[in-house]
Amino acid sequence: MGDERTPRAFWRDLRLMAVDGTVFDLPSGAENEAAFAVPAGGSRSQARLVALAECGTLALAGAAFDSIEVGERTLFERLLDRLRPDMLLLADRGFPSYDLYTGAAAGGAQLLWRVSASFALPVKKRLADGTCLSELRGTRRGQRTAVRVIEYSVADEDGVSEVFCLIATLLDPKAAPALELARCYAERCRWKSCSNW
Repeated sequence: MGDERTPRAFWRDLRLMAVDGTVFDLPSGAENEAAFAVPAGGSRSQARLVALAECGTLALAGAAFDSIEVGERTLFERLLDRLRPDMLLLADRGFPSYDLYTGAAAGGAQLLWRVSASFALPVKKRLADGTCLSELRGTRRGQRTAVRVIEYSVADEDGVSEVFCLIATLLDPKAAPALELARCYAERCRWKSCSNW
């Protein structure tokens, strides 16, 4: 819905999109209790929702929901057909896996995803801007895809730093400067905080 005049809607001609998930309680009732699970230690049925939204307008491009037992990655797989080549998709560290990353990239969208410290990202080549080329590996022999790794830290008002590690399909540092990509991810975090999720 956004155009070039919409703040935070585009980066270098790519529409900024974000995927995220949330969990919510459902009203009591026999139908909900039959269709949706009650989490361990919980008292009410819950549903999990994953949404694909435009960052600049918060307009939804797609959403999938199911019982709390169904994970975010599984729900996001149901939205992969909504991705387009003119998008830069931002995702937090709950989404990355080899299969989901390569599945999301298969439709032509560019990806900028945060990864957790558990990801093994061997340095294949150090780039002049401080980023590096690496590869994301699948569980089967020979499954590999090239990624660019962007690491940076952000200090809060108390001086406590949080390290961010992003992987991207955008491999050329001249065409996609690391600082600009870090800012795009930071804007995604701002979008998330104002979306009432």
